[in-house]
Amino acid sequence: MREILFRGKALHDGEWYTGWYLPPCEMKSEWNSEETIKAPACIQFINDKLWPDFVEIHPETGGQYTGLMDKNCKKIFEGDLVMFRSYTEPAFFEWNQEDARW
Repeated sequence: MREILFRGKALHDGEWYTGWYLPPCEMKSEWNSEETIKAPACIQFINDKLWPDFVEIHPETGGQYTGLMDKNCKKIFEGDLVMFRSYTEPAFFEWNQEDARW
């Protein structure tokens, strides 16, 4: 079974965070039913105190773990540039829905 993991670049410090992806959404306010709140894209992760924490990310940097690792055992996420031995140009990892493969 493949590990479900996401990564995104934080708005506040530009660092990469991994965890669970929370997409941007709109929701009704708990206090005012006519007010709509826009929630940003976030990554939820476990901090160093073992508590759940959230960080707001640039939505375009969010990507899911592909289940693949590079030669240095580093996880490959959607949107990563990787170099294959048989190619001279970097390639993007992207899910192909029609073929159900990366």
